Amino acid sequence: MKLLQYVAIVAAGLMAMACEPKPYIPQPPQGTAEHTVIMYLAGNNNLQTYLEDNIRDVISSVDVSTPSDNGRIVIYFRPRPASGDPMLLQVYYDKKLAAVQCDTIRTYPAEMSSSNPETLRKVVADAKVVAPAKE
Repeated sequence: MKLLQYVAIVAAGLMAMACEPKPYIPQPPQGTAEHTVIMYLAGNNNLQTYLEDNIRDVISSVDVSTPSDNGRIVIYFRPRPASGDPMLLQVYYDKKLAAVQCDTIRTYPAEMSSSNPETLRKVVADAKVVAPAKE
């Protein structure tokens, strides 16, 4: 009988140790915001470093006082081909982490030209799905 109790206690202890809390994964804002700002940065030229500075400036300007239900920031960035594929980013403040997050929402094929009006239409359509807004 004591052996059975001992086995039950050890098994319960092992199960308790195995139940680690899941790591927190930041979640971008959900729902419809008042407005969404879309930055369309085509840096397939010698201005790429300035566009990267602009992205860093946007990220550094977002803080706890930036309400995600009031507005969203979505950035389309087209770097030089050697630097990577075009991407759609979302910048937001995660209250639980107390930190700004910049998530890559989507990447686009490298051959997609940012000067093509169809690309702009595609990016705006994707932004509307990811960061819907009233305006």
